[in-house]
Amino acid sequence: LIERADRMSEAAQNALLKTLEEPHDDTLLILTTSQPDALLPTIISRCQHIRFDLLSTEEIKYALIKRNVESKQAELIAQLAKGSFGRALALTETTLLERQADAVNFLRTSLYKTQKSLLEEIERISSEFQKDDIEEFILLLQAWLQSAMAVGEGYILPDSADDTLQKFVRHHPDIQYAELLTSTNRAISLLHKNVYIPLVLISLALELRATIAELARDRRSSLSVEA
Repeated sequence: LIERADRMSEAAQNALLKTLEEPHDDTLLILTTSQPDALLPTIISRCQHIRFDLLSTEEIKYALIKRNVESKQAELIAQLAKGSFGRALALTETTLLERQADAVNFLRTSLYKTQKSLLEEIERISSEFQKDDIEEFILLLQAWLQSAMAVGEGYILPDSADDTLQKFVRHHPDIQYAELLTSTNRAISLLHKNVYIPLVLISLALELRATIAELARDRRSSLSVEA
C-alpha cells in the first residue's frame, strides 16, 4: 500500500514502473491519492482506477458511535471531518466540545459585549491559536450555528438540550442564519488567503454584530408600524 502516491518524486515514480508492470506473484499494489493529476501518465496507465467518494456526515457519526464516541461529540466531529473518517479519528483526540464552548463565547462577546472586551478576546484567541486552530475554531462556531438553525426549525438534535443553544434560539427567533453562516465562510476564505488573523476575527465579529443589529432595527420598525 503506497499512500499519497502523488508525493513520490518523478524518479521514484519511474523506479516503480517495472514493479507495476510485473508485480510478484500473489501481490496486489494499491496506490492512493487525492491528486491523480500529480502522477506520471505512465503510472496512471498501468493502474486500475477506483474512486472513493467522501463519506456522509451520518456515516461518519455512526462509525464513531460504534467506536464508543459519545453521540453529541460524534455529531460535532462528523460535521468537521469533511467526509474523511481519518480526519474524524484525529479529531476524537481533541477536546472539541470545550473548543466549541470557546467559539460560542466569541459569538456572545461579538454580539453583546463592549468593543474593549471584543478586542481583548480577539487578542487572546490570536495569541493562543495557530492558523489551523483558528479555522477549526470558526468551523466549530459554524457547526453550532447550524445546530441552532435546526433547533429553531423544530428538529431534535443531540445538543438540543444545550441551555446556551436554547436561549440563543429563543432570544433570536427571526435571525437570518444564512447571513451568519455566510460570514463564517467568508472568514475561512480570508484565512486561506493569509489575511492577518486578528483582522479576520474583527471582520467576522463586526459582521455577526451587524446582522443582529439589523434584526433589532427591523423589529423596532415593525413595532412602530403596528403602533
